[in-house]
Amino acid sequence: LIDIKALDYVMGLGTDAQLLKLLQDAINIGADVVNASWGGSETYSAPEDDPYYKPVKTMVEDYGMLFVASSGDSGPGPSPSTPAAMPYAISVGSINAVSNDNPAFGPAGYVSGFSGRGPVPWGGQIYPYTTSYGAVFASAITGWMRGSYTGVVGNYQALAGTSMSAPVVSGLLAIMRQAHASILGKKLLFEEVMEILKVAQDYWGIDDPNNNEYGYGPLTWGVYVKYMEDKYSVRLG
Repeated sequence: LIDIKALDYVMGLGTDAQLLKLLQDAINIGADVVNASWGGSETYSAPEDDPYYKPVKTMVEDYGMLFVASSGDSGPGPSPSTPAAMPYAISVGSINAVSNDNPAFGPAGYVSGFSGRGPVPWGGQIYPYTTSYGAVFASAITGWMRGSYTGVVGNYQALAGTSMSAPVVSGLLAIMRQAHASILGKKLLFEEVMEILKVAQDYWGIDDPNNNEYGYGPLTWGVYVKYMEDKYSVRLG
């Protein structure tokens, strides 16, 4: 597990140049799964115009990496974020682990009110692709936010956001990739992840995945178990 620090310690701010260098660093160290719990508003009318399009595409197509990105926290209106909106990025929205009357959250099991949604400006693409638990997590924190959630200054706070849900998916994909290599003797690649997400659609009984809220539905280990049994006749414990 490798942490690459690109944003500052005070406000968590940085430049595109810093973040693009981060992606190059991830390529240089040979990362399998890259988690991007950061982003900014998508302002381009075509994905190819976005400065993150080529780097993410290169990571996925040329190096066989999986790139996971937070869908953003500007919901519930349309609010696609980059680099999550890139077609080769596995965009992750947030669902609530517990119920909360605050409209920014909502009832357990449902998409969080703040979770970034589509549609993307160029259309024809589900956004986000998937969702996972993003509210609420006990998380390490630094800078000005050390006392912003609980009111008690400390190194851990109860946090919520797609910055929380994306790492859950990244961790799952790392385990799935390890299982693929051990059982099937091959690398789990982006195209097959998208197949797994379509199994999630059936697994959760989602009739319309193009809803710009939860995509194909939550990615869980149970979804992967079903996929492995359906496609490879492999039973996992």
